[in-house]
Amino acid sequence: MGLYTEKRDQLIEKIKVLEKRIASDTAKKKSLEEKLKEATRLAMAEEYNCKPRELDEIISSEHLLLLSEIRML
Repeated sequence: MGLYTEKRDQLIEKIKVLEKRIASDTAKKKSLEEKLKEATRLAMAEEYNCKPRELDEIISSEHLLLLSEIRML
């Protein structure tokens, strides 16, 4: 085999390894983002001294209120 053929094959292999690592890291990142979202929700409920379900209801009602005010403009 030629020098450049070997170099090319090595580079192709390195790229494959990196692509696998990127896919794995992306999956881990998405999982951590979901955990962060839930931890943030629980922290907000704790901060407002309510249950997470009550927080969801508060946020929903505030959202609807804002939407109705925007429509009035």
